[in-house]
Amino acid sequence: MNQMLRGQRHLPLDFLRGLAAFGIAVYHYLIWTKVTRIDSLGRFGVYTFFILSALTMSMVYTGQFSKGLTASKLRAFYRNRFARIVPLLCAVAVINFVRSLGFSDQILGGLVKAFLTGTTLFSLQLPGYLSNSTGAWSLGIEMVFYAVFPVIIILAKTSRTKELVAGLLILLAGQQALLLLLSNEFQNDARSHWRYFSTPLMFAPFFAIGLLIYFRPLPNLRGSFWIGVGLFSAAMASSLFLTAAVVHSPLYFLSLTAACGVSVALLYQSEVPHALSKVSVFIGNISYSLYLTHTFAFRISSPVAKTMGLSAPLSFAVFLLFASALAYLSFRLFEMPARNYLRAK
Repeated sequence: MNQMLRGQRHLPLDFLRGLAAFGIAVYHYLIWTKVTRIDSLGRFGVYTFFILSALTMSMVYTGQFSKGLTASKLRAFYRNRFARIVPLLCAVAVINFVRSLGFSDQILGGLVKAFLTGTTLFSLQLPGYLSNSTGAWSLGIEMVFYAVFPVIIILAKTSRTKELVAGLLILLAGQQALLLLLSNEFQNDARSHWRYFSTPLMFAPFFAIGLLIYFRPLPNLRGSFWIGVGLFSAAMASSLFLTAAVVHSPLYFLSLTAACGVSVALLYQSEVPHALSKVSVFIGNISYSLYLTHTFAFRISSPVAKTMGLSAPLSFAVFLLFASALAYLSFRLFEMPARNYLRAK
């Protein structure tokens, strides 16, 4: 059964969202400390957010929009999306710009990127290139999806299964064609590859998967929560055991896409074990703040751990503690109050 909290919270999806956010923080920590790079964890942790976004938005808005689109409904929708994303993103963009003043003489460029990031206008160009904050590029992709969501959800609701699947296959074909082109033209230029990789076409299939999960859910399966969590964890860790480059191997990329999609579908039809209910609420609440602020947590925890002479495992534990605490404070003291203030009444 779809387990909900306060009408709009889905605990299994909250748990997965939090798990993905912590995975991304771990991915960056391992890179920053020069331990290793787990590409599947860093990339598909983010891409899973897109599946979750489409699914949860469908859960909340399908009923509203299926009764007809009105100007007041659209204003409320876009205002709520703005309230959800922009305040914290804007604050992080400003902080990163101020921090950069002591390390770069490109003040104008930094100011422009901060402005485009904080306002989400970078979503209309190349968010991976224009973003001034770690991870913020994905929010540019989100904003593009938000822009078209009201129309897409009405079309999806009235579509047959074969039409939903056909749409997904067309988007996957476009995605793989773009991957092939980028691998051919920018094989030895990672920076340029990233700029053109982080665009809406590359991630449209993930949103389509989220819609498909909502409108054509899997049947209830016993143990689906743990099966989904296990599959997701295996997919995230797969780069530890496979040598193929995620973005240069179509089979690997598509396999990870399928694994993440099935994981979300399984958790959508599951219930969180009672012992994990409060954990799910907590990590679901802080997931967005954790995603945007774990960079700051690393910059605080790293010198602390070094000063204390901590071992690598203890330094990692300190980072997770700082990241969780900072995310919680950010959520409670800024993200949630700003969102509640700006939301449509």
